[in-house]
Amino acid sequence: MRQDLQYALRQLQRSPGFAVVAVLTLALGIAAITTVFTWANAVLFNPWPQVRSASEIRSLDAGIHGDRGFTLHYTQLQYLRQHHTGFSELAAHEMFPVDLSGGDSRPQRYWSGIVASNYFQFLGVRPYLGRFFAPHDDRAYGSASEVVLSYDLWRSRFQSDPGIVGRTITVNRQPLAVIGVAPEHFTGIYGGLAQSLWLPFSELQAVSTGKPDPLINGKFGLEIVSRLRPGVTDDQASAELHALAHQFAAEQNSSYYNQWDMFMSDPAHMSRGFFGTLAQIVPLLLGAAVLLLVLVYTNVGVLLVQRSSRRVREMAIRSSLGATRARLVRQLVTETAVIALLAGLAGWLASLLLSRTLYVLLPATGLSFVFNLQPDVRILAFLLGMTVVTVLACGLFPARQVLQISQVSALHDGAVSVVGSRTRKRRNVMFSIQLALCFVVLLVSGLLVRTFWKVVHRDPGFSVQNVVVASLDLSRAGYNEEKSFAFQRSLLEKLRTVPGVGSASLTSYVPMGLSGGGNVRDVGVEGYQPAKAESMSIVVDSVAPDFFKTMLVPILQGREFTDRDTDNAPCVAIVNEGMARKYWPKGDALGGHIEVNKNSCEVVGINRNYIYRNASWDTGDPVVYLSLFQDYQSWFNLVLRGSAPNQNLLPALDATVASLDSTLPINDIETLRDHIATSYYDTRTPAQLISVYGICSLLVATLGIYAGLAYSVVERTKEFALRVALGADRGRIFGMVLSETTRIVSGGILLGALGAFFAVRLVKSLLYGVSPFDPISGLGAVIVLVSTAVFAGWLPARRAALVEPMQALRSE
Repeated sequence: MRQDLQYALRQLQRSPGFAVVAVLTLALGIAAITTVFTWANAVLFNPWPQVRSASEIRSLDAGIHGDRGFTLHYTQLQYLRQHHTGFSELAAHEMFPVDLSGGDSRPQRYWSGIVASNYFQFLGVRPYLGRFFAPHDDRAYGSASEVVLSYDLWRSRFQSDPGIVGRTITVNRQPLAVIGVAPEHFTGIYGGLAQSLWLPFSELQAVSTGKPDPLINGKFGLEIVSRLRPGVTDDQASAELHALAHQFAAEQNSSYYNQWDMFMSDPAHMSRGFFGTLAQIVPLLLGAAVLLLVLVYTNVGVLLVQRSSRRVREMAIRSSLGATRARLVRQLVTETAVIALLAGLAGWLASLLLSRTLYVLLPATGLSFVFNLQPDVRILAFLLGMTVVTVLACGLFPARQVLQISQVSALHDGAVSVVGSRTRKRRNVMFSIQLALCFVVLLVSGLLVRTFWKVVHRDPGFSVQNVVVASLDLSRAGYNEEKSFAFQRSLLEKLRTVPGVGSASLTSYVPMGLSGGGNVRDVGVEGYQPAKAESMSIVVDSVAPDFFKTMLVPILQGREFTDRDTDNAPCVAIVNEGMARKYWPKGDALGGHIEVNKNSCEVVGINRNYIYRNASWDTGDPVVYLSLFQDYQSWFNLVLRGSAPNQNLLPALDATVASLDSTLPINDIETLRDHIATSYYDTRTPAQLISVYGICSLLVATLGIYAGLAYSVVERTKEFALRVALGADRGRIFGMVLSETTRIVSGGILLGALGAFFAVRLVKSLLYGVSPFDPISGLGAVIVLVSTAVFAGWLPARRAALVEPMQALRSE
């Protein structure tokens, strides 16, 4: 074995070009699939290393009319704790923004987890310092004025102070005692979104609106998590969960619970965070990585076969001197193993860097993303397995050739070179298969790119030019309802007078945002009789005067809100086209009445539909708008449209807010164009990733065709020399090689079209405005494939046409 290894290293040193190409090509394939597996491991297998049996945690969410992902509430948590027998433990948590004060500067916003008191016990996490919350009644407000810090916050904000436990910090202007520090790398279980600190539910009243019993009266949305009892299957727990959901809904007196249900998901498909999004993309990426790996294996296998063909005489001589076929095969497999080990090491090192690109691909949301991308036993075992597969996949090609060696024919130099290689046809078939796989990836890439183009260029229904948006949260600053209304009116008046501001407004939700919005309430429509089990839960947003003017959204009928639509005036509402068409089919929505929050509101305007959430699936569902000065919102967004460039508005915005409250932090400052760009991530990310795989696949296939045809030309040099010597035109020789390229490409396109017929069905759900059989994408894939393959064949064809007969035949 040692001799085989030493000989293999000497052989690779003699052919450094071949060794570098083979190692780098294999490293590319191994790095690609290891990167995707690292992402899959971070979502599917080992999302939270510090959590006890993390894969056994189940996340619960609500569904209405078959649509999932709606929040649950504390009343449902209580109900499940009392009635569900399949769960051994239940806990709850939610993301919650807080302001952390220090010194005379403005408070700084952090994202915290607001959690049930048994949260950390449920997870099985142990503190780095101090302790966690002791289990207590979550609704015993003010009974535990405590906070737990994350390890990163403890190090960055408090300089790793070992005496932090017992200190008091100010959160949302409330003093809280630090009781512990979470372990390193633990940032919560919110689907990849990092939390910097944790508060118990019992502090919700103090750090939010101050209203009594916010968990119940405030209908605070929660993420409920559970663990199954031993012996209980997912199907059994889900069946009991559905039954309890229907039982709970039947006890409620609200149309919101018509066709309402509860669902259970594993961590990879939880409704919160980005695990669910990644879980949808990972299978697609894994398929692309496998296709790339097959291309790599085929290319390297062909290179090894070509190299072993050049060593046929060497193998024949060694065989005639007594070497057995098993000995020769072992030598070739050892050489392949050395290449595979080097490629595996290079691929693993590359994957450590490539896996971090996941953070670049995710949208800029103002939140921190944390995924477990550290190598663990699964990843190392996968890498070892890929190395073994590489040895088997690539090493068997030359080994098979050695077993077919004929000493007599191999020792007659030139016997094969004129009549042509017996393996050329099989090699060309392999190249056609390579191009077929490449065609499939290019076609899918084209479909996703065209989908992204369609989504980005879809008219949002409002103008994004010269608009700046930001957010404020008055509840975190201790404002009550009366004080908030006064602040909002004063802020709006001041913003209107800022030089360069054309119009300004406030809103509870900026269109096409990833967070916020979609707040459904029970709405009654005067004169409309809902069908049996029809839900009247409709999205209700709150906007200030001039919102539609600022967004340049036309009011089709009626008027916009004015400064007179305050809490002392009769309730008024504006509805969108979708709402008006559905509930007033005769066109008499204007002047109609709806009931929201047990208040009767007159419809005073109808606005044109615009994209509410996402351009790839938004269909203009009904939306109701209430006046922000009649519908209290402590958290709201500012929208400013200026005649000057956007950057000139930012200092003015900061100064205006500071003039009213110098300690109030402004969050999420960005242009409206940047704001809506984040909503495109679900179409942009697959298009980017598959396009990268498509380019890599095309590069590998092109290099493979070039190397194969170049070797074929060298192999057939004496044949071409004889043809030229017998009078053949050099252009004919050039055409012979190009025709071989054409046959390879034609076979690849035909096989690829057959494979694409089935492959496009897998990405159908990711397409918008593009048919799975889009002719433009198909034609583009054909043009790219043909042009690159012809280019790859042009250089060997030119070399063949320039063969000099006297030099080539001199050895004969």
